[in-house]
Amino acid sequence: MISAETRGYFARFLSVGGIGFLADAAVFQGLVWLGQGPIAARIASTVVAVTVTWYLNRRLTFRTSGVNRRSTEYLRYWLVASVGLVINFGAFLLVLATVPVAKQVPILALFAGAGAAVIFNFLGARYWAYRKESAQA
Repeated sequence: MISAETRGYFARFLSVGGIGFLADAAVFQGLVWLGQGPIAARIASTVVAVTVTWYLNRRLTFRTSGVNRRSTEYLRYWLVASVGLVINFGAFLLVLATVPVAKQVPILALFAGAGAAVIFNFLGARYWAYRKESAQA
Protein backbone atom coordinates (compact mmCIF):
# COMPACT_ATOMS: atom_id res chain seq x y z
CA MET A 1 0.00 0.00 0.00
CA ILE A 2 1.28 3.46 -0.90
CA SER A 3 1.03 5.99 1.93
CA ALA A 4 -1.02 9.16 1.64
CA GLU A 5 2.20 11.15 2.11
CA THR A 6 3.85 9.40 -0.85
CA ARG A 7 0.73 9.90 -2.98
CA GLY A 8 0.82 13.62 -2.13
CA TYR A 9 4.48 13.86 -3.08
CA PHE A 10 3.81 12.00 -6.32
CA ALA A 11 0.84 14.24 -7.23
CA ARG A 12 2.96 17.36 -6.67
CA PHE A 13 5.89 15.75 -8.51
CA LEU A 14 3.62 15.07 -11.51
CA SER A 15 2.33 18.65 -11.43
CA VAL A 16 5.88 20.01 -11.39
CA GLY A 17 6.76 17.51 -14.11
CA GLY A 18 3.92 18.91 -16.19
CA ILE A 19 5.35 22.40 -15.85
CA GLY A 20 8.80 21.04 -16.66
CA PHE A 21 7.39 19.27 -19.69
CA LEU A 22 5.81 22.51 -20.91
CA ALA A 23 9.14 24.32 -20.49
CA ASP A 24 10.91 21.43 -22.23
CA ALA A 25 8.38 21.32 -25.06
CA ALA A 26 8.38 25.11 -25.55
CA VAL A 27 12.17 25.30 -25.81
CA PHE A 28 12.28 22.15 -27.95
CA GLN A 29 9.58 23.28 -30.37
CA GLY A 30 10.94 26.82 -30.53
CA LEU A 31 14.39 25.56 -31.47
CA VAL A 32 12.95 23.15 -34.06
CA TRP A 33 10.96 26.04 -35.59
CA LEU A 34 14.21 28.05 -35.68
CA GLY A 35 15.83 25.29 -37.73
CA GLN A 36 17.62 23.18 -35.12
CA GLY A 37 17.48 19.43 -35.56
CA PRO A 38 15.48 17.45 -33.02
CA ILE A 39 18.55 16.05 -31.24
CA ALA A 40 20.24 19.44 -30.67
CA ALA A 41 16.90 20.97 -29.67
CA ARG A 42 16.30 18.11 -27.24
CA ILE A 43 19.64 18.57 -25.52
CA ALA A 44 19.03 22.30 -24.97
CA SER A 45 15.45 21.81 -23.82
CA THR A 46 16.56 19.14 -21.36
CA VAL A 47 18.88 21.53 -19.52
CA VAL A 48 16.02 23.99 -19.13
CA ALA A 49 13.54 21.31 -18.00
CA VAL A 50 15.85 19.75 -15.40
CA THR A 51 16.67 23.12 -13.87
CA VAL A 52 13.02 24.20 -13.76
CA THR A 53 11.89 20.93 -12.18
CA TRP A 54 14.74 20.91 -9.64
CA TYR A 55 13.76 24.36 -8.42
CA LEU A 56 10.01 23.71 -8.32
CA ASN A 57 10.39 20.30 -6.69
CA ARG A 58 12.68 21.88 -4.10
CA ARG A 59 10.14 24.56 -3.27
CA LEU A 60 6.79 22.83 -3.82
CA THR A 61 7.06 19.06 -3.83
CA PHE A 62 9.69 18.15 -1.25
CA ARG A 63 9.89 21.56 0.42
CA THR A 64 13.59 21.39 1.19
CA SER A 65 14.25 25.10 0.82
CA GLY A 66 16.81 26.05 3.43
CA VAL A 67 17.27 22.46 4.66
CA ASN A 68 19.86 21.17 2.19
CA ARG A 69 22.77 22.87 0.52
CA ARG A 70 21.49 23.86 -2.90
CA SER A 71 24.65 22.85 -4.72
CA THR A 72 24.71 19.35 -3.20
CA GLU A 73 21.01 18.87 -3.83
CA TYR A 74 21.26 20.20 -7.39
CA LEU A 75 24.13 17.80 -8.10
CA ARG A 76 22.19 14.83 -6.68
CA TYR A 77 19.13 15.90 -8.68
CA TRP A 78 21.22 16.06 -11.87
CA LEU A 79 22.64 12.58 -11.16
CA VAL A 80 19.13 11.16 -10.77
CA ALA A 81 17.95 13.13 -13.79
CA SER A 82 20.91 11.87 -15.83
CA VAL A 83 19.84 8.26 -15.41
CA GLY A 84 16.25 9.32 -16.01
CA LEU A 85 17.42 11.15 -19.12
CA VAL A 86 19.04 7.97 -20.47
CA ILE A 87 15.66 6.27 -20.07
CA ASN A 88 13.87 9.33 -21.47
CA PHE A 89 16.24 9.84 -24.38
CA GLY A 90 16.23 6.13 -25.23
CA ALA A 91 12.46 6.12 -25.49
CA PHE A 92 12.57 9.42 -27.43
CA LEU A 93 15.01 7.98 -29.98
CA LEU A 94 13.14 4.69 -30.23
CA VAL A 95 9.84 6.44 -30.97
CA LEU A 96 11.51 8.89 -33.36
CA ALA A 97 13.07 5.96 -35.25
CA THR A 98 10.09 3.59 -35.28
CA VAL A 99 6.91 5.67 -35.31
CA PRO A 100 6.53 7.33 -38.72
CA VAL A 101 4.29 10.16 -37.52
CA ALA A 102 6.91 11.11 -34.89
CA LYS A 103 9.24 12.16 -37.69
CA GLN A 104 6.62 14.66 -38.79
CA VAL A 105 5.56 15.62 -35.23
CA PRO A 106 8.67 15.04 -33.08
CA ILE A 107 7.00 16.35 -29.93
CA LEU A 108 5.22 12.97 -29.77
CA ALA A 109 8.60 11.34 -29.19
CA LEU A 110 9.32 13.95 -26.52
CA PHE A 111 6.13 12.99 -24.68
CA ALA A 112 6.94 9.26 -24.89
CA GLY A 113 10.38 9.86 -23.41
CA ALA A 114 9.01 11.84 -20.48
CA GLY A 115 6.46 9.16 -19.68
CA ALA A 116 9.07 6.42 -19.75
CA ALA A 117 11.24 8.05 -17.07
CA VAL A 118 8.73 9.49 -14.58
CA ILE A 119 8.70 6.66 -11.99
CA PHE A 120 12.48 6.36 -11.84
CA ASN A 121 12.83 10.14 -11.50
CA PHE A 122 10.25 10.30 -8.71
CA LEU A 123 11.86 7.56 -6.65
CA GLY A 124 15.34 8.99 -7.14
CA ALA A 125 14.23 12.49 -6.21
CA ARG A 126 12.11 11.42 -3.25
CA TYR A 127 14.57 9.05 -1.62
CA TRP A 128 17.97 10.43 -2.66
CA ALA A 129 18.17 13.85 -4.31
CA TYR A 130 15.97 15.64 -1.76
CA ARG A 131 16.82 13.60 1.31
CA LYS A 132 17.42 15.81 4.27
CA GLU A 133 21.05 16.17 5.23
CA SER A 134 21.94 15.54 8.85
CA ALA A 135 22.69 18.52 11.04
CA GLN A 136 26.22 17.20 11.52
CA ALA A 137 27.04 17.08 7.79
